[in-house]
Amino acid sequence: MKKAISSLLLILVVFPMNAFAADLPDGLEIGAAAPTFFLMDLDRQSFFLSRALKEGKPILLSFYATWCVPCRKEIPAYEAMLQDDAFADVRILYIHVGEPTAKPGSGDGDADMSLIDKMKSDLGMTHLILYDRYHVAFKKYGGKGLPTTAVIAPDGTLAYYHSGYEPGDEEKVRRILLDLMP
Repeated sequence: MKKAISSLLLILVVFPMNAFAADLPDGLEIGAAAPTFFLMDLDRQSFFLSRALKEGKPILLSFYATWCVPCRKEIPAYEAMLQDDAFADVRILYIHVGEPTAKPGSGDGDADMSLIDKMKSDLGMTHLILYDRYHVAFKKYGGKGLPTTAVIAPDGTLAYYHSGYEPGDEEKVRRILLDLMP
């Protein structure tokens, strides 16, 4: 009986951890320092994640692409969630992962920008959009599928990671962000 209870407790404690860890790509670890990157925003201004981390605020990273259908559902859910004053100190960064048609040196970047601008307008995106044309940041965050969401704690550690989107995923992100608030 004692062994059965111990086994049940072990399953209850370890299974959720293993289920969550299964979603993490190699090289990422919850509680470890979040990978930093340098990208440009849509106005071609430099953005360094390392500088933003010094602000000591939670950061929500949302990797997306204009062709990604689930991204078009996730982004409005984040926009609605972040209208709540409880999230005034959260910094959200939408990171556009370069279009598959944009070849390095091809000049296709301008076509990307018009697609990004259209999506920004269509979805009412009000937060900073960074352009990851060559997937540098996306790869640092294990980039395999879109959308991909990461939450960075105020201390600069990775607090949450998830790839894909199902309605209700934003509630998990909401709870995590609320737990990170002072």
